[in-house]
Amino acid sequence: MKITGSSLCEKGKVREINQDAVFSFCTDQWGIFAVADGMGGYEEGERASREVVKALQKWTEQAHQVNQLKAQMIILQLKQALDVANEKIMSETPEGMKCGCTVVVMMLIRHECILITLGDSRCYELKGSFFNKQLVQLTVDEIVGGSGPQRNRLTNALGVRKPMACRVQIMPFHGICTYLMCTDGIYKYCNDSMILSIIKKTNWNNTCEILQELQQHVEKNGAGDNYSALLIRAQN
Repeated sequence: MKITGSSLCEKGKVREINQDAVFSFCTDQWGIFAVADGMGGYEEGERASREVVKALQKWTEQAHQVNQLKAQMIILQLKQALDVANEKIMSETPEGMKCGCTVVVMMLIRHECILITLGDSRCYELKGSFFNKQLVQLTVDEIVGGSGPQRNRLTNALGVRKPMACRVQIMPFHGICTYLMCTDGIYKYCNDSMILSIIKKTNWNNTCEILQELQQHVEKNGAGDNYSALLIRAQN
């Protein structure tokens, strides 16, 4: 498997603390990636996103012969790792306070793309022919819809409930694929059409340059939140 990629994780122009975190780990047979967004309205959101990274780092250190595991066993192990993070966040949060984060975990292995998500951070895939590229959102935003006062309020996150609840998807992964994982600080300040116009230029050698261009648009539009992204080019 061939994988290249780049990441960014920035405080933005308004926030005093960066509560986002990113994670990536690759072998020649599989790769695992994650973005986490500490919830800005809650205390110590950076602690929650940091626990996600710690949990995934520990999993990669202890994982053996992952390429021989079936997808459902990989999912079970990753959910257990996230559940440990969930328990730790909640146990270390004083009563009456809340600490949490959104999470997107993606694993590419064999011919499968595994996604585990909580909240409204996103994973996109660039699809279509050379002259007809499309940006497809693979994840579901777990937020309140409509137009009322609670619109866009998160309905799920890590660190705010027991037991942890997450969405799981298994999708085909064939040939050359391009994925963008990001927190809401990206897509709130750079809409999908602009994201498409930028990342459709991605090739094996320019993932860092593409993310820099994406960052320029977010900053130009105010960068009123922390923002993080992983741009991944993979071939199996």
